[in-house]
Amino acid sequence: MQEGFDEGYSLGANLGIRVGYILGVLQGLVAAWKGSNDDLFKDTKKVHDTAQKELAIQELLSQQWVTEEGIWNWEVHGVEEDPTFREVSEQHPVVQKWTATVESMAAQWGIDLKAVEKVHGPNDEEQS
Repeated sequence: MQEGFDEGYSLGANLGIRVGYILGVLQGLVAAWKGSNDDLFKDTKKVHDTAQKELAIQELLSQQWVTEEGIWNWEVHGVEEDPTFREVSEQHPVVQKWTATVESMAAQWGIDLKAVEKVHGPNDEEQS
């Protein structure tokens, strides 16, 4: 039982880092449009609200995605035999969906997320 807790805790922590980044970018976009473009503000706020629901930790760690033993139920591609929890969390299907959404929105409005990450990005230390 302890092993399942340890696996789930580490996975949940790494998912939290990714989710925080995604929601932070969306919140920044909402704030950027507030007061300057009502239609974009409303649309972006709606996307942010949906992301908050879909990226809730209880959703990401539900039985659909994680076994009772704390093992993930999705494929992890392009990594060695023992992927890190960071690599696993980045490839969670819901996280991938929202990462792509955020990247698409940023590209649409000419925002360079890589430049922002260099200044304010997520912790790059390996999370295992």
